[in-house]
Amino acid sequence: MNNYNMLIKLAKKNNGYITSKEVTKLGIHREYLKGLVKKGLIERVERGVYMLVNFFDDEMFSMQHRFKKGIYSHGTALFLFGLTDRTPLKYTMTFPLNYNITNAKNNNIEVYRVVDKYYTLGLTKINTMNDNVVNVYSIERTLCDILRSHSHVSSEEATNAFKTYSKMKNKDLYTLFEIAKKLKVDEKARTYMEVLL
Repeated sequence: MNNYNMLIKLAKKNNGYITSKEVTKLGIHREYLKGLVKKGLIERVERGVYMLVNFFDDEMFSMQHRFKKGIYSHGTALFLFGLTDRTPLKYTMTFPLNYNITNAKNNNIEVYRVVDKYYTLGLTKINTMNDNVVNVYSIERTLCDILRSHSHVSSEEATNAFKTYSKMKNKDLYTLFEIAKKLKVDEKARTYMEVLL
């Protein structure tokens, strides 16, 4: 199998995507990516991210590759977990406090930053609607984040998210209140859950 075929096969396995980093790991020169672009078999989506031309672009996946330190949060996380029916107009990502957010803001991302000790709290992975894996905060972390004073999630949307969560069979109230305590929103979380349960 030649290098071009290997890269096409890898892209198909990755739901249509291939990154220059993956190509380097395989020991294949990145010039082969340029060759596939010239042949019209792949196109450059973001810096270092390529997609087969006959595949649908997964913007969330592309953004995750572009902003590796970004974790989907707040309204976008609610959408990914099915806790809201509102499709986000802007993707919301949380970054470490010292991260330069200029490029993220210029790419129409709603940005939050947190101190290092809370950055990975509740970090998990989820599949996008196109079945690509992205980083996201857990349901419990997301519910706590939307209760924080700087959150731009409306109180109506927060109430609906908590209603949906309260009916879930796999809800984890212990984790919810542990995270709420760390993020200092335990009283708000308790109030929501007492009303709904």
